[in-house]
Amino acid sequence: MTQEIQIINQAVDTYKEHYYPNMQLTQSEMIDFNDFVTDLIALKKEAQNIKSYNGDERYLTETINNHKFHIMSTSQKGFAVTIKNGDVSISFKRFKKITKQPCVKVEYRADYLARYGYVKCVTQMQGFLKEIIPHTYSIASEIHLCTDIQNYDFTIMDFFRMKTRSRKKEVYMEADSNAYFDGMKFTGFVLGAGNFMVRIYNKTHEIKKFPDKSFVKPSRWLVNDNYDENKEVWRIEVQIRRDKLKHLFNEKGYLENSTICLNSIADIWDLFMQKFEHKNLDDNSVIEIMKGYRTLKNGSKKILSKYAIRKRFQRSELSPVWNKIETFFHTKGKNLSYQEEISKPSVLYVKNSLKSVVSTLTKHMRGKFDPLLLADIFEEANEEQKKHKGFSIFDGARIKTIDYFNEAKVYYEKMSKQGLIIEDDFKKFENDLEKNILEVFSLAYLKDIPSKEALNEYNKRLGYEKRCS
Repeated sequence: MTQEIQIINQAVDTYKEHYYPNMQLTQSEMIDFNDFVTDLIALKKEAQNIKSYNGDERYLTETINNHKFHIMSTSQKGFAVTIKNGDVSISFKRFKKITKQPCVKVEYRADYLARYGYVKCVTQMQGFLKEIIPHTYSIASEIHLCTDIQNYDFTIMDFFRMKTRSRKKEVYMEADSNAYFDGMKFTGFVLGAGNFMVRIYNKTHEIKKFPDKSFVKPSRWLVNDNYDENKEVWRIEVQIRRDKLKHLFNEKGYLENSTICLNSIADIWDLFMQKFEHKNLDDNSVIEIMKGYRTLKNGSKKILSKYAIRKRFQRSELSPVWNKIETFFHTKGKNLSYQEEISKPSVLYVKNSLKSVVSTLTKHMRGKFDPLLLADIFEEANEEQKKHKGFSIFDGARIKTIDYFNEAKVYYEKMSKQGLIIEDDFKKFENDLEKNILEVFSLAYLKDIPSKEALNEYNKRLGYEKRCS
């Protein structure tokens, strides 16, 4: 009889964040912070004089705001000095003015998060840093969420039960003397890459191999009544970094904001459960997918096409494992929206595009450049666009500009609510765009009269029809 899958732990396993100075920081507070970092750098130089082949042993111990830290002889890339203790690693660097560059980086240790929970850990860190630099805002740079289960042991076949669009997949196999006749022991697999990835692995095996990671057992497993000491624990761990977080948002705002990120943990988990699905395929189907063919009754082999495999996954339901772990902290996450980062238009792009046009035409002319030919090509391209789309290249460019503005407006409004971006010239862009488009409607440019199709596209994107209704 199959036993019910048990969840024995769900936690924030890793969390990293960057702190940025905000506009409220005074000149005096900035000087105090830089002096503090300068003092740490002096201690770092002393630590560099310590002779040891092990870099982790080259440090000086210092008490900072009633907390003991190791001032390390080396620092994180991009920062001047790093301090560590059993709970966190903190890196600092000096700055001369308020910029969009971080001045502090914090990495929370997994055992610290396991002992106290992420809410208390982050709250304690905020209080500690406030005494060093009082006015900052924090950005989430990386977060790992994990769920530990029993009563289901993953095998190599489960690797082929995973439905994902990710191109990168890795299987881990380790030699194990206890499995002498097999020669290899399956320990887990990875799907995806560093910015967005899932790891499924045997946590019990990892603890045996690395005893320093056993902190999860007393702090999380033993306090759970469903934990069985005689059974192995498997971990499903998801990892997402800022490169992805900065594009994701919900009704609270963008997830790169530390507060919003930590208040959206169930949403993040739900996103991974949708992007990486464990399907309820029987062993025979999995074996056929692994081999790439199925054997017919007459003994002949029929190749499984990509379409056939895709249809198998589509028809198959989610596995009992995925149904069991669909929630995080007993909460079903809400769908997250995705928004590409909006960059401001720059004359640099125009210059680079112009260089590209000149370079391509010169190659076409075998080393000669003819501006008259460029004009002819432009006229030809313009006529082709009118024929296929009903409006000119100029109208197409204006339509794309309106699209850009509509996307940028949503993006900047969401970001400004979090105090992350201040765009002084965005309002001017809006006013100039409205003025220039009105001139198009008034047919001010006699040589560039928009077509009916172009005017319809303008109306749609400017919301003219909606305003008139």
